[in-house]
Amino acid sequence: MIKRTVLLWCLIISIFMSAINVMILSTSASQIADDLEALSSVNLIFTAYLLTQAIAIPLFGKLSDIIGRKLMMVVGIGFFLIGTIFSGFSDSIGTLVVWRMIQGIGGGAIQPVAMIIISDVYDGDHRAKIQGNVSSVWALASIMGPILGGFLIEYFHWSWIFWINIPFGILALLGISLFYEENRVQKKVEVDFRGMLYLSIGIATFILFLTKGGETWTFFSGPSILSLILLVVVFSIFLREENHANNPIIPLYIWKDPIAVLAFFGTFCVGIIMISVIVFFPFYLSEVKNISPSISGWGVSIMSISWAISAAVFGKIIYRLGILSACLIGSVFITVGITQVLTLDLSFMFIGTGIIGLGIGTLTISFITLIQHRFSMSQRGIAISLLDFLRVLGSTVGTALVGLLL
Repeated sequence: MIKRTVLLWCLIISIFMSAINVMILSTSASQIADDLEALSSVNLIFTAYLLTQAIAIPLFGKLSDIIGRKLMMVVGIGFFLIGTIFSGFSDSIGTLVVWRMIQGIGGGAIQPVAMIIISDVYDGDHRAKIQGNVSSVWALASIMGPILGGFLIEYFHWSWIFWINIPFGILALLGISLFYEENRVQKKVEVDFRGMLYLSIGIATFILFLTKGGETWTFFSGPSILSLILLVVVFSIFLREENHANNPIIPLYIWKDPIAVLAFFGTFCVGIIMISVIVFFPFYLSEVKNISPSISGWGVSIMSISWAISAAVFGKIIYRLGILSACLIGSVFITVGITQVLTLDLSFMFIGTGIIGLGIGTLTISFITLIQHRFSMSQRGIAISLLDFLRVLGSTVGTALVGLLL
């Protein structure tokens, strides 16, 4: 029991470390760009991490099913720590982007594999309660990240926004290595390396199109059209490969379960909505309503707080309420919240972000619980990692859409 508790806290620390890494950089990016004299390239700091994280999520999820959760978690934290340490030592934007890509590989492993381990170690109602609390870690990170980032930039060097994670990473690495005893039979399985390659190329092309299209390139320019053509070709080859591979990286049978497909699509939509509030709300209040950044940021904080509360509460009652009922309630919350935000009345907008947070917390715990029930333990790794992948992909699409809107 003690070992399991220590393991849980190590997993929570690793998730928090990965989550706050994303949030803390939002208040520090301009300072980094000024210091490295690369203001026009500052978006690469985010894109580099996002790209490798998106690629790594399904790969590590599948490898955790084949090789084992423990090894993949240790490797993921290792990549994250290496990227974190050398990001702080970077003296040019190019060097920082390379180490952010290494860090993104680790981040793409930590979140899905940690949740997979929790689903293996705990079961039933207890599992849902634990995952509800763990899901709220992201909300806590979104509250603490900007505050901590601002403090470190003001009183220390920007390198410390990376280095502050080092002791937490080492602690999590040691704890998982010592206290996680994985009970699984190792067997030799053929790895779908060609599927991994096609998936990586497809993801990279799609994210490149979303981040450059409409900004660096027009949507009807040669590079944009070529990107779309390449995306269609690679996706077609990938589907053919997965249909014939002995052990596909993303088995096509996953998409034959209509309930699971709804969870996957819902997670993609949640990613769009979440990033839209984070990007659009403070910008609108600052630039249109002339409200100070400290006050406009409260909209995101309200969403994060309500997200944490609903994830914790519904994690405790989801089995009594019913998973599909919880999904419906979360969808209603988000619909009502969006309606309030779209009134563009300040009072309703702040209330709306809080209601949206309730919906995000409810749907996050509902979808992961639903997926755990639809797939066996040997299939759970890729299914849960696919949820995380679609959330990241939704956030990427949301960022592009909101950028065009603004």
